[in-house]
Amino acid sequence: MINNSDSDDSAGETLRKISPSLSSLSYDVTRPWWIKERINYFYDYDDEDFRIRFRLSKAAAHNPLIKIEDHLEFISERNQSISPINQLLTTLRFYATNNSQLMISDFSGLSTPTTQKIIHKASAAIASLNHEYINFPNTQQEILRNQREFYGIARFPRVIGTMDCTHVRISSPGVDQAELFRIRKDYFSINVQTICNANLEIIDIVARWPGSAHDSTIFNNCCRKAKFEAGDYGEGIFLLDGRYAATSYSMPPLENPGTAVEQLYNESQIRQETKILWGLKTKISSTRFRATS
Repeated sequence: MINNSDSDDSAGETLRKISPSLSSLSYDVTRPWWIKERINYFYDYDDEDFRIRFRLSKAAAHNPLIKIEDHLEFISERNQSISPINQLLTTLRFYATNNSQLMISDFSGLSTPTTQKIIHKASAAIASLNHEYINFPNTQQEILRNQREFYGIARFPRVIGTMDCTHVRISSPGVDQAELFRIRKDYFSINVQTICNANLEIIDIVARWPGSAHDSTIFNNCCRKAKFEAGDYGEGIFLLDGRYAATSYSMPPLENPGTAVEQLYNESQIRQETKILWGLKTKISSTRFRATS
């Protein structure tokens, strides 16, 4: 017959003997901290390899850097702070590939939380330059130049720009009104309205509406419409597709062209609008920055 008190004493003695080993195990699982190697790809790659990986030339990447580097500087050099050029290249790599932030962090030699903060910070700094690069023609000279350039495409007079909306995919906002951002293709997006000139340059952008907003709703509530109605652009017009109503300054294609003149109008309107809008989407959204396509 087993004596329970003897058994308890034996078990207790065994635990006392191994407890130091158990205690040491609980403190040895802490992961070591180290700084990953960071490569400055701006100097490591030649011009062609740099363009392939970041979808921009070195000159095109350096131009915004000199304007935003003050916003990206760290106050001190403690803990191997990340240089402004590496912050910008990390962000551009994310734009170009749309890879997960884990893959971007491995590419840049950064931790994933740091990569996330850098992309957010650098994106805000880049966006702050919008008024320097995105400008609608306001002077008579600028308006006439745009009209001449458009006329050279399909002989359509008075055109200042072409307008359309495109969906930019986003993650779920995770708020009460998140479903407003879901579209019929079953993903979340922002519906972005852009106007571009004959050189595929964006000259006006509205990027604050959820994906479920109709294109005409965005246009009816934008300041550009108010300026056209106030006559700020003289006899200037812009082209758009059939989802919008025709006005004295906006020219969609005719739904049922009957006469030869109406058919000629549609051919010219569609040829000009299609060339610009599809050229813009193909050149910018799909082939350069995959994070926005």
